[in-house]
Amino acid sequence: MSQPPSPYPEPPPAPAATGIVRLTIQGSELTSNMVVPSCRINGHPVPTRYGVQDLVVWPGRNHVALEAQWMRTYGRAALDVDVAPGQVVEVFYAAPLHQFMDGSMGLVKQKRKGAGLMLGCLGVVLLAVLVIILLLLYLNFGSVGEALLVMLSLPFALVGGVWFVWALGYNWSVAVAV
Repeated sequence: MSQPPSPYPEPPPAPAATGIVRLTIQGSELTSNMVVPSCRINGHPVPTRYGVQDLVVWPGRNHVALEAQWMRTYGRAALDVDVAPGQVVEVFYAAPLHQFMDGSMGLVKQKRKGAGLMLGCLGVVLLAVLVIILLLLYLNFGSVGEALLVMLSLPFALVGGVWFVWALGYNWSVAVAV
């Protein structure tokens, strides 16, 4: 014999126990990359943004992988995280400073890789520009002494320009620097 229908609705099923991966993507659109790194948890894409975000995951081992994409995929980093039901696990990701290195990911705040290579390349380019300017000055004046005298004024001009921008209270920007 069947029972009569209950006048009360059935209770909803109990929610499954979950945990949280608190993902911090270090940097911002201005300091890191205009494109936000993409994230996959256990192979499934998850929407992300720079800063802190709480991602709900199933308890147990979860594979968190991030990568950045511009002209090519770079900054790949992955981490297996054990999450207990109701636990919050902090994960930090830092994209590299250039496209030729992997990213950094861990349970503590990460340093961005690639500073040495980037500064080395910028130093080589700056040195090449100064040598070309010196060569052009030499070709114009026909004297190394006069070319070096003109080059000697550059540091003083830079210091004076920085002091002038500071004295007038201008905000620092690319337009002001040019």
